[in-house]
Amino acid sequence: MLLQKTTIINFLGVAAVAASGTVTELSAGSLRDNQKIHRGASATRTLAYDVGFFNGDDTALLLSQGYRVIALEANPILWAKGQKRFSSEIQHHRLVLLHAGLPTLGNEGRPTLNFYVNTVNEEWSSFVWGVGCRGPAWAKDHNRASSSDFCRAVPINTTSCTTVLGKYGIPLIMKLDVEGAEWGCVSAIKQFKYRPSYVVIENNPFYDFELMSELGYDSFKYVNQGFTKISDWGVSSGPMGEYGIDCQMKWRWRNLTSIKEIRNPPRSPECLGWADIHARHNSATLRFASGI
Repeated sequence: MLLQKTTIINFLGVAAVAASGTVTELSAGSLRDNQKIHRGASATRTLAYDVGFFNGDDTALLLSQGYRVIALEANPILWAKGQKRFSSEIQHHRLVLLHAGLPTLGNEGRPTLNFYVNTVNEEWSSFVWGVGCRGPAWAKDHNRASSSDFCRAVPINTTSCTTVLGKYGIPLIMKLDVEGAEWGCVSAIKQFKYRPSYVVIENNPFYDFELMSELGYDSFKYVNQGFTKISDWGVSSGPMGEYGIDCQMKWRWRNLTSIKEIRNPPRSPECLGWADIHARHNSATLRFASGI
C-alpha cells in the first residue's frame, strides 16, 4: 500500500497508520452513518467513491487515509487484479469493488453495453468506441482516427450512479474518471438531498461548469497530475478534498471565473499538461459543523 509507515490525518481528523498495508482507524465515532435522505441514501463523512478504479492506486490512497471506499471498474482484467490486490480490505468490508460500467449519456437503462478494452493503453478503455479504440499516435495527434485494431469489445453489465448512491450513500469525496461517462454520474447527484462535498474529474474540453454551479459547487482547484507523479503520492491522483494542491494556489481554492481562466492558454509552466479539476460544494463547511 502507498505511504507505508506514515501517519496521515485526513480532513476529518481521522488518524490512520499505514504500515505494512494495515490501516487502524482511531476515531470510530466519526464513522457513523447519518440521517436518511432521498432514495434511502445516507451521508457519511468517511465514505469515498473511486469511480474508474483502474489499477487501484487512488483507492489505496483513500483507504490509507481512513475512508471506506466504493469503487467501480468496468474492465474485467483490472477488476480481477483489484480483487486480488485488496482481498483483505474487501473481506473486512472497508472496500466494495463493483464490476460494472456506467452507461454514457443516451445509453441509460441498457443492462449491458460493449466496453472497448484498449490494447495500447488500458487507461483509455471506454464504453465510447472513439475513446476506447484510440491508437498509439493519439498521444501526439488527437485528430488521428481511432481503429478497431486497437481495442476489443467486451459486453459488460451496467449500473447507474443513482443506484449506487442510493444503496451505499453519499460520499465525502467522489472521484470520477470513466472516459466519457462522468457527467451522467454528476447529473444523478441532483436526485439527492445532499451532495458529495468534493468531486474530482479529469480536466477536458467538455467540463460542465454550469452543471457544477447549479449543483452548488463554487470552489475549484486545478491540480497538475504531472506533479503528483514525482511527489510523495506515488502513481495515485494525489490528495483530494482540502488537501488537493492547486498548480498555483496550492491549498487555496479558486472561484468559478479563476478556474475557467486557468484552463485557457497561455498557462504558466506549473499548470501545463494533464490535470484534474477538484470542486468543493458550498455546504462543505456546514456539513462538518453539523456532523452530516
